[in-house]
Amino acid sequence: RLIKNEKNGRIEIDCNAAGVLFEEAKTTYPLAHYGDFKPNSELRKLVLPTCDYTGGLSSLLLLLTKLTRFKCGAVCLARVTHHFIADGIGQTYFFNSWAMLARGDNLAVLPVHESYKASTFEVLTGHVWRSTRKARGLTGDQCVKLYIVTDGRSRLKDPTLPEGYFGNVTMKTVCIAKAE
Repeated sequence: RLIKNEKNGRIEIDCNAAGVLFEEAKTTYPLAHYGDFKPNSELRKLVLPTCDYTGGLSSLLLLLTKLTRFKCGAVCLARVTHHFIADGIGQTYFFNSWAMLARGDNLAVLPVHESYKASTFEVLTGHVWRSTRKARGLTGDQCVKLYIVTDGRSRLKDPTLPEGYFGNVTMKTVCIAKAE
């Protein structure tokens, strides 16, 4: 589960064997009952795993999985993972590795989960900056703030990430300047 490190204020993973939930559900309806599988409250309630988020940071689960069996024999495997654990590419590595193991295949690349520190970087956004300022009609003394989420995997050089790294390597860059 997640904990706050009181020394440095960072969120960390507490490996206490209590951060994963696996649920199973069964329905008396066939998959066709749910139409074209468009998200709706009935379907979400049936297939998505649930978690009580009222207990604070240390009560948050890191991986929630739910297997739902339909009357017709179809199954739905839904998974929710906390973004502190991994970014989209890491999630893909994890899910593909899980599927390979379920089929009885060997993993070509073993998942790796370690902490890496990324350096800061600057993003040149002159065109976007000017367009935003113009579109919003901002005056020279007003501040403009631009958030950019960046995939850091290709940017990490020393150390580089090992192939199959399962973790979050997205970085949020914030640029703030006066509109002038």
